[in-house]
Amino acid sequence: MDLMNELQAAMDDAAPPHTPRFAPGQKVRVVGNGMNHSYPVGEVVQILRVDASDGTYRARDPRTGRMGDWISDADLEPDTALGWEWLKTVLPAEDVALLEAFDGVHRLSLSPPVRDALLSQVPGLKATILRLSSPAVRAAGAGKRDANSERRRGVA
Repeated sequence: MDLMNELQAAMDDAAPPHTPRFAPGQKVRVVGNGMNHSYPVGEVVQILRVDASDGTYRARDPRTGRMGDWISDADLEPDTALGWEWLKTVLPAEDVALLEAFDGVHRLSLSPPVRDALLSQVPGLKATILRLSSPAVRAAGAGKRDANSERRRGVA
């Protein structure tokens, strides 16, 4: 048994340490669950501890505020996205309503200068999207689509 322990110790000493991608205090997004950790996939967590020997981290669990399980580097990405919940708190209500007209706002990544340039190129776009995204207009539009499709098929 001593020989096995010596071999394991030699292998551990020979293994190169992992270069951590993240540092304590950094916020990262959980993108996988390869180690069956306790963090919700998709959540942003704050790194609290780094184990450079195996490339794992412990972070603050956003649900409990406490330190969670060890999580692999492969299950994390830098948090570079703006996050929809934060964005809703800083944008004017009209802009929030505009963005909510799109599917997939949680991964929306247009920067403000790009968004402004895009909207300035199409006069009336913002007002039209807001008008068309109202529930009454969407309900009426569904009826029009049905009538138009029947007309194209020669039914009406």
